[in-house]
Amino acid sequence: MSHNQPHSQATKEMMSHNRKGKVKSAEWKAKISTALKGKKHDRVERICENCGNPFMADARQGKFCSAACSKGSRGVTKLRSKPFAKFKKVCEICGSPDNLCGDHDHKTNNPRGILCKRCNLGIGNLRDDPKLVFAAAKYLGYKDPVPSIGKVYLAGPITSLSWTDATVWRTHVASELEPLGIICYSPLRFKNYLSHLNNIADSYPEFGLSSPRGITTRDRWDAMRCDVLFVNFLGAQKVSIGTVMEIAWADSKRIPIVIAMEENNVHRHSMLVESAGYVCPTLEEAIHTTKALLINNGTK
Repeated sequence: MSHNQPHSQATKEMMSHNRKGKVKSAEWKAKISTALKGKKHDRVERICENCGNPFMADARQGKFCSAACSKGSRGVTKLRSKPFAKFKKVCEICGSPDNLCGDHDHKTNNPRGILCKRCNLGIGNLRDDPKLVFAAAKYLGYKDPVPSIGKVYLAGPITSLSWTDATVWRTHVASELEPLGIICYSPLRFKNYLSHLNNIADSYPEFGLSSPRGITTRDRWDAMRCDVLFVNFLGAQKVSIGTVMEIAWADSKRIPIVIAMEENNVHRHSMLVESAGYVCPTLEEAIHTTKALLINNGTK
């Protein structure tokens, strides 16, 4: 019997008779299948499009190995489609690689990107409205990042000082400047392996960043790329040759130099003072001067 021919009367009666409350065996189902289609269904091995495991499927159909995989695959086949092929297979909001789905513009129906199901649901609940998204972020305490308006390198003596003495003033200056969008660079950043020391040496060859070449390379780069060189010589007991080098590097680029230094400081030399644009007697005055150099709308 071909697929296009109607069932014979005998076949219809047999089917009707055996539908009435009887549990069909696998053998009987095979007979019915043969009677209806002319032959048993061919079975082929396929790879599940959701979990990737092999399974036996009907030759004419079957993309998923189970109902669970079929349900869990919603959105997965869309990710493999041509319109979404150009997008990276991670959520563009939270970065998660799991439970992804293709997102599209509900007005134009054009692909927008790939999101995880949670983030997709989140923006959907906010009606795809950027104003509502920003309002929700503000409600949760988010504050717009302050745009960067300049870079300041925090120069000053380190050798023979304790980690605390070398970092406390730098932390204080950064706390005053960074909320205003002024990025502060410390020569001690990423050097926490020295944090237990009470007498920091000139260099540590066993550490790349603290080797003679490592110190010179990064400190020179910082001093010559900053917008203001901030120097703290207050209370210095001996000349810091490294800091004087940094002043020379910055001056060669005509970068403004702000120095906090007392009248009788060991660093008070005519050439060094002449190279500095501003010499301040206190740390707070040096901070204020730095703000005045970088902020274009300050009044005091």
